[in-house]
Amino acid sequence: MAGGYLVGGLSVNPLWVVPALTLSAVSFYSMQGIFFAIPSSFLKGKSAAAGIAAITTIGIVGGFTGPYWMGLMKDLTGNHQRGLITLAIPAVVAASIMLTVRAHNRG
Repeated sequence: MAGGYLVGGLSVNPLWVVPALTLSAVSFYSMQGIFFAIPSSFLKGKSAAAGIAAITTIGIVGGFTGPYWMGLMKDLTGNHQRGLITLAIPAVVAASIMLTVRAHNRG
């Protein structure tokens, strides 16, 4: 996702931007099932429900702040490029967190 956002933000040529944003969208949707299965892999019962609820809550907040951020960047800079570039940061942070959780669960 981060790579797609970076390429989409750094390029102005539609031949690069459209595939890059498509890659970001495919990456986002392909990780949904795996992402929601993680809490139940190490949490049980009410804790798993709370973990899934926390993930959903964070997703709802992101669903508001992402478009708001893109609109703000468009208003401040006149284009969407800076917004796309900065959206790569939370994608990299999320990937780092997932790798840390994975390494911690292995042992």
